[in-house]
Amino acid sequence: MVMHEIKLSLCFQIVSLLVGMMFTIVCHAGEYKLVRGQQFELCREFEKNLNTFKDEPPMVCERKINPEFKDFTMPKWKALEPKENMDVLEKIIRYRSKNQTVEVQDKKWKTVKNRINKGKVRLWRGYFDIDHNGKREVVWKLNAYGCDPNDEASFGWPSTFALSIVDENKRIMDKQYQYRVLHPLSFDVFLYKGRTYLINWRGRLGFENGHISVYEPFNVLEQMGIQNRPICRYEYMN
Repeated sequence: MVMHEIKLSLCFQIVSLLVGMMFTIVCHAGEYKLVRGQQFELCREFEKNLNTFKDEPPMVCERKINPEFKDFTMPKWKALEPKENMDVLEKIIRYRSKNQTVEVQDKKWKTVKNRINKGKVRLWRGYFDIDHNGKREVVWKLNAYGCDPNDEASFGWPSTFALSIVDENKRIMDKQYQYRVLHPLSFDVFLYKGRTYLINWRGRLGFENGHISVYEPFNVLEQMGIQNRPICRYEYMN
């Protein structure tokens, strides 16, 4: 009788595990629907690219490129050691919090500094024309807070990636670029037919109103200082 109950309990646990796995897969399955920019070839082709990954978790952290779509590429990034670049990273973190108090900036930098010392911060460098002015810039991509697609608290603001234009000789960031092109939002970047575009994920908990947006950057200062023209938007349907 006891052995029979043990077998039933074991069977119940196995079934529960399988159901849980199926539920997880179902929860992660979803597709991307183009709701803005249907007139642009870029937007239509990127929708096809996104939906080759519809059986994977939503792209809240990084956007993927299917190698079958030859017109889409990613910049060539080289990993940098954050501990060797803490002087510039402090400037980046403080600038991204420039509208907050010094105390808040101090707290944020302390958090990032601790993460750097624990090896939890990632940093890359790339060379490409980020604002379509015909010149290549030195672009740093920073992931200071980590990102886990299964932990919604980790992929919201201020996580994912922060892009900065850096003068590595002077050890400073170009604030004009931050103001004009990158703004304080979290962006990643990809290229379509060699031209740079910015991209990010926005949404609420439970992936409610989750969407991916693609922006075309410009190098001309506008009244509000935001130089990213939104051209594509994809709603995540799960």
